[in-house]
Amino acid sequence: MSGSPRELPADPASSPVDSLTLVLAGWFSTSSWAESEAFLATHPELLTDAGEKALAEQLHAQTDRNTRVLMEEHAMLLRRVRQRGVEETFQWWAALRQRLTETVARADAAQKRHTRGAGEAAAAALDETVEVRARIRELVAGIPTRRQSALVTEAEALVERYRVAGRDVDLDAALDRAGAALRPPMTCPPGWAELVVSLTAALRQRHERDRGAADLDAAVDLALKALRAAGPDATAVPVLLGALGEALRARHSFGGRPHDLELAIRSTEQGIGTLEQMLARLPSLLDNLGGAFAERYQIQGDDADLDRSVRAFTDAVRHLPTDSPARPGSLANLSGVLLLRHDRRSDPADLERATDLLTEAAALVTPGSRLEAAVHGTLANAWRRRYERGGDPADLDHAIDSGEHAVRVAVPGSADRPSHLVALGHALQMRAERGSAADDDIDRAITIYRKAVAETSADFARLRDRVNSLGIGLLTRYQLRGTEKDLDEALELLEQGAGEDTPDTPASVSVLGFLFNLGNGLWIRYRRTGDLAALDRALRLFTQVAEATPTDSVDRAACLNSLAVGFAERYERTGDEAALRDCADRLREALKTTPADSPAGVSYAGNLGNALRLRYGHTGEQGLLDEAIRLLENTLHLPSDSAAQRATLLNNLGGALVQRATVPDRRPGVRPDKGAGGGSDGEPAGQGVRHDASADLRAAEDHFRTALSLVSESSPDRALHLANLGRSLRGRHRRTGEEACVEEGVALLAEACRLALRTGPDTALGAARVWGRWAEAREAPDEAARAFGLGVTAAHQLFQAQVLRSHRWSWLRTAADIHVRAAWNHVARSTPEDRAAAVVVLERGRALLLSEALEARSTMVDRLAEAGHQDLADRYRAAVARLGEFTRGALED
Repeated sequence: MSGSPRELPADPASSPVDSLTLVLAGWFSTSSWAESEAFLATHPELLTDAGEKALAEQLHAQTDRNTRVLMEEHAMLLRRVRQRGVEETFQWWAALRQRLTETVARADAAQKRHTRGAGEAAAAALDETVEVRARIRELVAGIPTRRQSALVTEAEALVERYRVAGRDVDLDAALDRAGAALRPPMTCPPGWAELVVSLTAALRQRHERDRGAADLDAAVDLALKALRAAGPDATAVPVLLGALGEALRARHSFGGRPHDLELAIRSTEQGIGTLEQMLARLPSLLDNLGGAFAERYQIQGDDADLDRSVRAFTDAVRHLPTDSPARPGSLANLSGVLLLRHDRRSDPADLERATDLLTEAAALVTPGSRLEAAVHGTLANAWRRRYERGGDPADLDHAIDSGEHAVRVAVPGSADRPSHLVALGHALQMRAERGSAADDDIDRAITIYRKAVAETSADFARLRDRVNSLGIGLLTRYQLRGTEKDLDEALELLEQGAGEDTPDTPASVSVLGFLFNLGNGLWIRYRRTGDLAALDRALRLFTQVAEATPTDSVDRAACLNSLAVGFAERYERTGDEAALRDCADRLREALKTTPADSPAGVSYAGNLGNALRLRYGHTGEQGLLDEAIRLLENTLHLPSDSAAQRATLLNNLGGALVQRATVPDRRPGVRPDKGAGGGSDGEPAGQGVRHDASADLRAAEDHFRTALSLVSESSPDRALHLANLGRSLRGRHRRTGEEACVEEGVALLAEACRLALRTGPDTALGAARVWGRWAEAREAPDEAARAFGLGVTAAHQLFQAQVLRSHRWSWLRTAADIHVRAAWNHVARSTPEDRAAAVVVLERGRALLLSEALEARSTMVDRLAEAGHQDLADRYRAAVARLGEFTRGALED
């Protein structure tokens, strides 16, 4: 027999034992197969149905593996002896044992050659291993316990060949063999659960390649089947629970099933709870648990899950030996969630710790391994956040280098590659926003975002985030270059992403990001078209996101800032005093939760300065204007995250200084000079202004000039900066009479009008009005006619873009005399063509203003209809429509 016979003790004193049981005990106790043959030949009572039944009952109650094998061998022999006889059966059995011994030796030798070899020799040895393992399974088919072990070892060989050669048929065959082996009781040698871990990992890997949901379902089903089969093998349970947790988490990420994530957390926690004697598996389970908590945080936004994730990943690193090959992966996992917590709370300690851990991981990771891309991709994100916090260009360059490294070594078609593409795209986009790198940075970023979206499965949960990145990138390129189709595509993408959740479903962290970015896109569109409907919707979105975001989140501060900017704009357009109060309140709240060294604080402080200027204009409190100037001047010393941001800050400070220099001081004890002119022309107002008005105006001009130098030629904001510097030069000309100011100022205002007719007709209207009046003051009718003509075009563009809105009075005030002034200057040129042009301009202006005035009374018309005079209301609306048609026809002509 194979090894020493296993004796089965019987205790007749404690339990009744029948004669068949005693005979079976004697047969099992024989010392050799020859003795076993002789014993069976002399005990024909075993060669009966009763004998087989007695043996089956004893086998069913046995749990010890070696004893079960012994009993199963005797049961197989007993059945064959009853069919073929004793002598023939034992001859067959001796030959079978010999073949089995030789085959096992061959399998072991092939396995060693594969392990120690390389290249084609190792591959051939692996092929032989698979072939011989299959032969072993066939030889032991009649011995269930040995067949179970043979199925496991064959499946292990097939998984190894799949890992090496990537043939799907091997993985499918391995899954089939494992499924056949997983039957209770599992009496294989310890370690069989590792096959389940390997198989579920291979199924997840194939899913990442093919994006097939069936592989994830198979992984979950396999782990569940293994747990049901584990039985008394308590050492396998924690391992199997970990495999189940990983499979459930992967299926949740792919299909977005909330119950899968909850089950993943529960199973992994249960596995950790039963793992006291298996510390070698603990780090892997802790890593999986940390990842599950991080995913649930991103869905539900619960801070407690974020802290749980950090603790789980920290414990995983702590339990790993310093020389463990798994250490770089655990370091990267911990760093990733520390970055997530930094984004949530803006704690610099989390960012610094993450960067240090990732630097260590990058030094430890094996070149060419799959983990290499993940480490460098996460490191790219860490460097980018360091740049966002400190503004050091070197950090941004490091981010791009790490991102390019990650993309270069990432496996094509892998599920992780899109995330590395996005990390690189973010860094390139940020460098483009800074305005100090290659012109193609933003184009590269958008191309990379498109690749990330294309390489992400349509039903993958992270697809939404990647579409969001593409939308933001397109918005950035529009702001840098003013290409209208970028804005249209960005809004379309963001609308799709934000519209997938129903109103009664709590928005996830991802959806809140979509809503916020959609609000930004609508704000940009409002700035382009002046459409108050876009502004109002942006404000609603910002409010929704702010209310759903924790009060101490840096994300909430950004949302409050955007909301405040929108409120300020609404005040300027509608005169709504409540909007102005809300603006200042939101900005003060945003600054409270923003670190003092954050570039975001520059934006918030600058916007608060503008809000104080607006409140000054509303209340006349001089202290508000002085506070605004001090705040803006102090903010100049803080680090900016881009040239465009600093240009905006300088532009706002210049505007505040002009405002202080040209508006009479209303403080008690200061008497304004009623005979002095001044105001928006950039000219001191007289004795009622502060004594340093000229210094304020000189400083303002310097700020406007510097701001213009920081804005790219293709920026949609360039027209505004041109107009402000042009106004400043006009003011200096009127104050000092310097003729040198005229040529430069006129050129700036003309270029502002030309650009703004494409990017912002409200800016064009204001610039044309200032330019035209300046030309009139210099008695230059040709120039004035040209300037006011551009203003007329801007006015019609503006009102055409707003035909569905009711709040138009601010535009009407600006455009009220533009047609008259254009016509007057045509007449002053004294040619028949100019006189005809004057008539056309006047008629267009009259039609436009009358149409707007009539439409402004639509509410009164509605009330007229409600009072029972529907016929009068219909006639009135028809007249308004006819005037509107005339206006559009005149513009087309």
